[in-house]
Amino acid sequence: MCSSDLLIGLFLQEINFQRYTFTDMRYRSLSDRFTVAHRAVFEVLTGEIPLYAYGEIGGSRRVKGLGGSDSLRGFDTQRFTDNVRFFSNGEVRYLMHSMWLFGQFLEWYGVGYVDAGRVWSDLAEVGPGGMHVSAGGGMRLSWDRDFVIRCGAGYSSEQLDVFIDLGNAF
Repeated sequence: MCSSDLLIGLFLQEINFQRYTFTDMRYRSLSDRFTVAHRAVFEVLTGEIPLYAYGEIGGSRRVKGLGGSDSLRGFDTQRFTDNVRFFSNGEVRYLMHSMWLFGQFLEWYGVGYVDAGRVWSDLAEVGPGGMHVSAGGGMRLSWDRDFVIRCGAGYSSEQLDVFIDLGNAF
């Protein structure tokens, strides 16, 4: 045991929890301009779960909790949290215009979406009822297909949420 491990052991309790995340993402081009995209994420946390673990959902590409511009658009970020979480995003993306400008390739997209999600305290409670649903739309600017700026509005039963963010939601 090195001295840094000893110091950490004196001041911090050992954390023992597991995160099981299942993600499915699919994209289908309907034409040169239309793309349909879908993502579903199901996650289970077990053990002695630290508070910070509730703030993130996902495997290799984590999002900030259930709610906000990366999961349930139309709800506040991290609005819903518990040991078992599920969310689904469906999008229709339409390429409105593309052009070269000063040697850079720019594309403008219009996007419409529907999101749904829910949390439960344990696996025995999981079921399709009680889903929180939001819907909305927005615009995306893609610069050389690597850098994306997106803005949009999401509407839910609780509020209208307007956001500006970087990168595609998925």
